[in-house]
Amino acid sequence: MAEGYSPFLRRTYRYTPLLALMLIPNIYIFKVWGKLVFCIADLAIGVLLSKILQLEAFNLKSTRRLSSLTITCFWLFNPIAVNVSTRGNSESIVAVLVLSSLWLVQKKKIILSAIMYGLSVHFKIYPIIYSLAFFCYLGASQRDKKK
Repeated sequence: MAEGYSPFLRRTYRYTPLLALMLIPNIYIFKVWGKLVFCIADLAIGVLLSKILQLEAFNLKSTRRLSSLTITCFWLFNPIAVNVSTRGNSESIVAVLVLSSLWLVQKKKIILSAIMYGLSVHFKIYPIIYSLAFFCYLGASQRDKKK
């Protein structure tokens, strides 16, 4: 893509062109640019997990709030997640997009959530399995508004 060609001309390329575009600085600026982006995405996952869990635990006891910090730490210090990101795997980008869509749904920002969810499905197809959960959550919140 840096030379103006489609990344799909390479027979083994099976990712979104957005990923290829994101990683162009890897060629011209900094050799470990991609790994840095994926590690920053891992940190963003930790922040999003904390925010999502705090929203859910807002009305619960303080011990539940402490458990949200524990769960966030389990992610941030998980050696498998760290290893996957530092080896250059883009799964953390997909996780950031899915978690941000979940957080935005909780904040009632449905349009932004839909954009993030669409991007996550564009990056990899497997987040499509979460569509039923989003549909049910949004349907239940619509029913609650009518009551």
